[in-house]
Amino acid sequence: MIFKVKRKAGFFVLITVLLAGIIGAIPAQAGAEQLTALSQPGAPAEGQDCTPNGAWMWTNGPFEPEVAARVQQDVRTLDGLVVNALIDAGLAAVAVPPSSILSLDDGRVASIDLTSFLGFSSGGFTPVTFGDVVRDAKRGVSICSGDLLMLELARAFRPERAIFVADVDGLFTADPKRDRDARLLDEVGPQDLSRVRFSSAARTDVTGSIEGKVRRMFDVASHAGECWIVNGNVKNRVRDALRGRRVVGTRVTRGP
Repeated sequence: MIFKVKRKAGFFVLITVLLAGIIGAIPAQAGAEQLTALSQPGAPAEGQDCTPNGAWMWTNGPFEPEVAARVQQDVRTLDGLVVNALIDAGLAAVAVPPSSILSLDDGRVASIDLTSFLGFSSGGFTPVTFGDVVRDAKRGVSICSGDLLMLELARAFRPERAIFVADVDGLFTADPKRDRDARLLDEVGPQDLSRVRFSSAARTDVTGSIEGKVRRMFDVASHAGECWIVNGNVKNRVRDALRGRRVVGTRVTRGP
């Protein structure tokens, strides 16, 4: 996801990767200041259950610190690759691990401190965050998803635009990779979900499903001026959407 947040001194540009992976770095050109946050949720391990709040918990007996430590190290390794890519692209990227700024209580955010984002960005750095293993008052630990992090950032920064980046042109009536008759929806709101035939997946990610991601997008849209889903594989599509230009994609409207 990409946030564009207007400030008096310029623009903050927040870039968020919701799926575990690496995308090409996008140099921010919207103003004097930049704030970029990339979020990659860690893949759930065997024996975890997903909650509607975007957090995973261990269910196969007692919580195992060794497992949590390995998962946390894995997401940091991935984050390091993204940070290096951004540095190579000319951005002074620094990691902001969610476990150091956020805690949960039964999967819900109990406390969060976003001053690191403002502090680093005001100093010319580009904060990079990601889905992470975090403390949970009830469960011991949970995995906080990138989607949940981005909702918290949207609430705090009230972005001018929130851009979700996918490998298709937007939200379709069905999976366009499986159904040739799938149609792109120019706009979607909570009332339109009945028009979408979501594919069942054998394994879901931290947010539970694609439908779960779309519902979280409605929440994010409630705190943003505009919210879009666009294809990140099309050259300049993300850049143009961030600049407010008309692009192929799906506009996500606010939830109730």
